[in-house]
Amino acid sequence: MDPMDAIQVHDQYAADYDRLSIEYGFVLPDALFGLCIEYLRPGQRLLDIGIGTGLSSVPFARAGMAVYGLDGSVEMLKECQEKNIAVDLKPWDIRTAPWPFADRFFEAVIECGTLQFLPELEVAFNEVARLVQAPGIFAFTFKTPGPEQPSGANSGKYSAEIIDGVPVYAHNPKYIAELLRDCGFERRKALKVLLTRGLGLGDDVCTVVVAQKLTQ
Repeated sequence: MDPMDAIQVHDQYAADYDRLSIEYGFVLPDALFGLCIEYLRPGQRLLDIGIGTGLSSVPFARAGMAVYGLDGSVEMLKECQEKNIAVDLKPWDIRTAPWPFADRFFEAVIECGTLQFLPELEVAFNEVARLVQAPGIFAFTFKTPGPEQPSGANSGKYSAEIIDGVPVYAHNPKYIAELLRDCGFERRKALKVLLTRGLGLGDDVCTVVVAQKLTQ
């Protein structure tokens, strides 16, 4: 299936996204905010890649951050716009570089629940490295391969499965660590979080990471 279908699916349930997130106990935004808030100050510029309805950005906006957002789903951006939490929202496929911002424009970049729809992450990490000024942070989540993954799946960059007709990727933590190092970031914090797929469907393991830019 074409990965672009992930954007189409998000367009379809944009109006119900926040409600479904509550029903499924989607706690990644809370974990993300809690881990990185000590590195942030009111008035700083923050970019949320895959901002969606703005669910992950709400606590940052309430903390006084100037929120900017990118997302491939126009319908999700419409829902986000209604919350009036962002300085600027742009429809953008984050697999396409360069992203529409100047070098070192942000003190922070966040991502929550988006990387799992991308098999290769080099473009995203390189763009984040370009946009974040040292000693700013990149706080993000990624789906972690579980013990049920086929033998050898963890030896590469990612393993993949189809969920509700959409490709979803679990990334090798070693691959993530190498990307951070190559892009000039150092990991400061990490937390594993269990997310339920639904009644009787088991849990996914996601990792929340806060990394700090070392050099410009």
